[in-house]
Amino acid sequence: VSVCGEDMDLSKSALEVIRCDYDGDEIKIGFKADFLNEIFSNLSCESVRIDMSDPNRAVLIHPVDNTLKYTALLLLMPMMIN
Repeated sequence: VSVCGEDMDLSKSALEVIRCDYDGDEIKIGFKADFLNEIFSNLSCESVRIDMSDPNRAVLIHPVDNTLKYTALLLLMPMMIN
């Protein structure tokens, strides 16, 4: 999976390729980086499962860690991308 980010105001961008297990059609979906950062900085696990069905629908983020004393389910709405 390729993950990229752009800051048009500062003319900066980044691209990262990460390992994942995915068995669906190719999908392009955008999220506000601040929201993703807030979600991932508050999770103590090393892996997450992201359920998505359509680029216009919310995704569900599940921490994957059997040692957690609680369960979490996070919902994130996508942004429109060009």
